[in-house]
Amino acid sequence: MNRFKNLKNWVFGERISSSFLLMSIAIVLMVSGLTQRLDYMLFDSVQRWAPREVPDDVVIVSIDAQSLTELGRWPWPRSHHAQLIDQLQNAGAKVIGLDLILTESDRNDPQADNALAEAMARAGNVVLPIVMDELSVNGYLIETLPLPTLAWHSAALGRVHAELDTDAIARSIYLWEGVGSAFWPHFSQSLLSVAQHKHALTSTTPSNEGSGPPFTLHKHQQRWINFVSGHEQFHTVSYNQVLTGAFPKGLFKEKIVLVGATAAGISHMLPTPITGVQRPMSGVEFLANALASMRNGTLIEKAPLEVNALICVVLAALPVLWLPLLTARVGLIWNAIYFGSVVLLTIVLPVLFHVWVLTSGALMAILIAYPLWAWRRLELAGKFLDGELLRLRSELCRLQVEAWVLTDPQMKDTLQMRISQVQHATRLLQSIELEQKEFLTFISHDIRLPLANAELLLSSGAGSPHPAHHHVRKALLWAEEFVQTSHAQMLNPQTFAELDFTALAHQAVDDFYPLAKQKNITLLRLLKNEPAWVHGKFDLLLRAVFNLISNAIKYSTPGATVEVKMQTNDASVLIQIVDTGPGIPPEFMDRLFSRFSRSQEAQKFQPGTGLGLYFVQTVVKKHYGSMSVDSQPGQTVFSLSLPLHVRSA
Repeated sequence: MNRFKNLKNWVFGERISSSFLLMSIAIVLMVSGLTQRLDYMLFDSVQRWAPREVPDDVVIVSIDAQSLTELGRWPWPRSHHAQLIDQLQNAGAKVIGLDLILTESDRNDPQADNALAEAMARAGNVVLPIVMDELSVNGYLIETLPLPTLAWHSAALGRVHAELDTDAIARSIYLWEGVGSAFWPHFSQSLLSVAQHKHALTSTTPSNEGSGPPFTLHKHQQRWINFVSGHEQFHTVSYNQVLTGAFPKGLFKEKIVLVGATAAGISHMLPTPITGVQRPMSGVEFLANALASMRNGTLIEKAPLEVNALICVVLAALPVLWLPLLTARVGLIWNAIYFGSVVLLTIVLPVLFHVWVLTSGALMAILIAYPLWAWRRLELAGKFLDGELLRLRSELCRLQVEAWVLTDPQMKDTLQMRISQVQHATRLLQSIELEQKEFLTFISHDIRLPLANAELLLSSGAGSPHPAHHHVRKALLWAEEFVQTSHAQMLNPQTFAELDFTALAHQAVDDFYPLAKQKNITLLRLLKNEPAWVHGKFDLLLRAVFNLISNAIKYSTPGATVEVKMQTNDASVLIQIVDTGPGIPPEFMDRLFSRFSRSQEAQKFQPGTGLGLYFVQTVVKKHYGSMSVDSQPGQTVFSLSLPLHVRSA
């Protein structure tokens, strides 16, 4: 018992230590960023394939190769931009975002700057970008705004910036940025403000956080973009088509219009989750994705560090709850299913709930969980097996059996050696079991039969019984009880068959009616007629009920009543034998079912071997049932419960 208790404590300790190890692995990987690429891969996978509706009120005016062919080399005169704004205003554009660098005057036509400013003033809905420049002298960052005359007539200004992650992929933006203080909103946020689109993920007032030294870039409120799928594209029209009016009527009515370069060589290209490094996305398309995600309220926020850490440690430790309860194969399957579920959860959260949880550390811990537990389980099995083999050697030495057969000095593989030792031990146990069966056969035939013949001769002689008759009868009873008890101990559940326990109980009561009548005892049958199907050995169960009824009749005085009652529920059948005998002394209750135990009060009533109740309990345990007794002076109740057998349809 202590061995199994120590084993249970060891398993519990292994659960705790394994959980701590897996949680530590998850935290270290998450904080160190060693598995950051896996987080990016999971994020990008859903960005590529999750279906999303392309907004129909966002139009890109593209400075493309066709426009360059028609209008000449870049940069174009500012008068072209002024004419474009007038065209878009006349077409009813709600807001116009010029993703163009307009920080210097037009050297070829200084009056074109004024023309552009006037066009912007007439439109009243043009948003211009702010860029950051690095001074070559000392490397300081400065904010470069559009020309003052243009900035004055713009509806709003905004930062055009995409944040590149460690793998050089643009996935996110900052809602507020600035040198010295995070003052400027993102370009997309400025567009939505002019278009009067409000959402909780956009700030309506500049953030005052992050004020610090000058020439230092401050960024706040980072958000990741839910990109429009790579299979769909924003509605795009060529710059030259708009300039010449060659576009469908109503195309720009109440639309958000972004004007920017897409042609190779003049466009700022960004690798994104849906395009990768080989086929980057133009800056104006990136702005369109940021705008759509911001307007729809689907910008993604990363879970706070403490929340992310808590989720990771819980996910990493969960496999320890079920792995010890499952077989190796089932445990592997469940762990694979769990791993897939966590992956699915990780890629679904950003799309459906707009939260990004970095689970790569937990995923690595989950992958490690199965081999870790399998290794620890194998080590535990080896230690336990070594202990049991050592104990078996001691038992064999005590039984004067040569234990050297359990060792094979030529074997170097420890696992194979253990397997070989178990095989040797199995053969030894089979040999001992065979010897036990031969011994029982010897007692059953070569000893019990002569005793039975001697008892018959002594009891059938003329006159008073022979003085040796009592001793021969007692020896025969001992032999019979010993054989039956040994059969019960060696009972193999694989030999069980389906039987009706109600019919068995009726037969037991019928067999005892003559004895009860002879002793003037009323044998009251309170049994149901419905079958109660159990799985077991008929002759041993019948003898167990025999023993209980026999004891009840033995210890009942003439005129008493012995009740045999039965009741069933959905899971079990219960038979109770109630007698009105002297009861069982309280001090004897603890050893009532022990071998060769009989109270002094019982010995006054009837002789016996002390194996009857031990036999009953052994049979009941072999049938996965239970025994109980409730005794007081004047009444004793023995209860025997067996599980019902579910019959196949």
